[in-house]
Amino acid sequence: MQHIRSRVKHPQTGGKVERLFGTIKSKLRARWPDGKKELRSLDEIIRRYNEMKPHEPLDFDHAETPAHAFVRKLRPKERTAHVKRMKERTA
Repeated sequence: MQHIRSRVKHPQTGGKVERLFGTIKSKLRARWPDGKKELRSLDEIIRRYNEMKPHEPLDFDHAETPAHAFVRKLRPKERTAHVKRMKERTA
């Protein structure tokens, strides 16, 4: 993957980052009707975004998340090592 550079104050790149920060802030402020916080931490937001929420640009018909897409795109040996690490982490 190639890093794409842009000039300072480029509106297309700055807007994506600003949108991300806005989404994170709104998720941290969101509350259920009973007043409990919907999400409590940045880690919880990132986990939900990457592991639970399907993304339309990916394989939306099969509810693919960024985490699923990451594993799907790994080479076989890398996939085996990644799955093994994930199992060790949860054990």
